[in-house]
Amino acid sequence: MQHYSGMLVLAHGRTAEDKLRIGMISSIDAAQGRAKIAFGDFSSANLPAPDILVLKDKNQLYRDLLTSASVMETADFKAVFKVSMLQDRPGSAALMEALELLKDRPGALQLATVSLQEKINSSLELHNGAERGKSR
Repeated sequence: MQHYSGMLVLAHGRTAEDKLRIGMISSIDAAQGRAKIAFGDFSSANLPAPDILVLKDKNQLYRDLLTSASVMETADFKAVFKVSMLQDRPGSAALMEALELLKDRPGALQLATVSLQEKINSSLELHNGAERGKSR
């Protein structure tokens, strides 16, 4: 779980009225299914992993974008395409810009992100599959 520390994320607020906020994972408690998120205003929150959104892998995002292009709104398509391009840039400034683009575009957000819980589960599946492959 250490490799998630420092990852930029979008976090749902504690209530339905709260907007998405950009933050950084500072720690994960896998047993509890929660992560501590630090925000730019020096506040932090301990949130359930399903309420934390991370960008999809850039290759997966590009594939999803191509398969969903015909049913997406033009503005959402443009936002996701730009997010895909920003993922190719080095540094966290590009990722911050990508997350900012998604905050107010629910359709683009849905296509471009997965919950931290999904990301952790898929990482564990990959790891466990690799471990089983080694034992053969």
